[in-house]
Amino acid sequence: MLDRNSNRETDERRGAERKPVSLPGTLIFDGGTEECTVFDISPRGANVTASNRVPIDRPIKLKLTRHGEFVGKVVWRRGERMGLKFLHLSDDPKLLLESGGNGIRLVS
Repeated sequence: MLDRNSNRETDERRGAERKPVSLPGTLIFDGGTEECTVFDISPRGANVTASNRVPIDRPIKLKLTRHGEFVGKVVWRRGERMGLKFLHLSDDPKLLLESGGNGIRLVS
């Protein structure tokens, strides 16, 4: 069962609501690249799956076809699931994330 209060508390801790998506992407990091799938995203971060060889707490770039590149770092990992924190978007409150039938876009 979904606990809506728990989701609200998590969004408040993150500082932004995440939008559910299913997008293919590529993680680029020192030592290689890994294909990934993005499950949710916000102006501050994303939840993705990729191999265990993606480093934690090191600079990383998430590249999404048609949506651009997001620089950040992996802040947690459980198996192949991991949380990314974006470094360049986190301080700009004017950036919003919209989701719709055609995917996502960042708007200011």
